[in-house]
Amino acid sequence: MRDELIGASLGAIRKHGGLRGSRRIRRVAWAEFAGIFARTRAAYLEHEQAKTELKSLMPHDAKEAIGHGVRAKRSKSGAVSFDLLVQEGSHAAVE
Repeated sequence: MRDELIGASLGAIRKHGGLRGSRRIRRVAWAEFAGIFARTRAAYLEHEQAKTELKSLMPHDAKEAIGHGVRAKRSKSGAVSFDLLVQEGSHAAVE
C-alpha cells in the first residue's frame, strides 16, 4: 500500500495514515510542503507588513477600528487582532 502512495497528493497521503509511513512518503510530503512554503512566502511577508501598518494607523485609545472590509480589535492587554468582514472576491467601496 505504501508504494501506491508515492507521488500521491497530500490529500491521499493524509487519507492513508499521514506522514508516519515510509521515507519515500515523507520525502514526497516534504517536497510538496517546501513548494507551498516557498510559493507563499512573499504573500505572507506582505500580509505581515499590512498588519503592522494597520496597527500603526489605529488610534492608541481605540478599542476597535473598521474600514474597507477589515475590523481591528484591541484586547484588554493591548494586542490587536484583525477580522475580514467581506468575503473574498468582494470589494469594499472606496470613499
